Amino acid sequence: MINFLSTAENPDLRRAGNMLIIEGASFVTLAFAFSRLQMPAGESAALVGLLLFNLVPMCYLVRAARAQGKSAMSYGLISLIPAGAILAYFRLRSSERWS
Repeated sequence: MINFLSTAENPDLRRAGNMLIIEGASFVTLAFAFSRLQMPAGESAALVGLLLFNLVPMCYLVRAARAQGKSAMSYGLISLIPAGAILAYFRLRSSERWS
């Protein structure tokens, strides 16, 4: 997999970081394109796509939390929304870096 910005040692955490970057960039691009094309339900379609795509980084974050010995269920629930996934990524990344 292409390593954009994430340099985490855990491969699941690295994949989650890369997926979050792709997710953010694709949401902004789709929302802008839908608004420029003046599609009536464009932004809501982009939001639904974002929430569905967010399940992929959530799975990687759960696996990374389990590998670090943290509560996988709590990290999974937090990661259901994109902002929580970003927060969970940085929490797991900081505990990996400073341990």
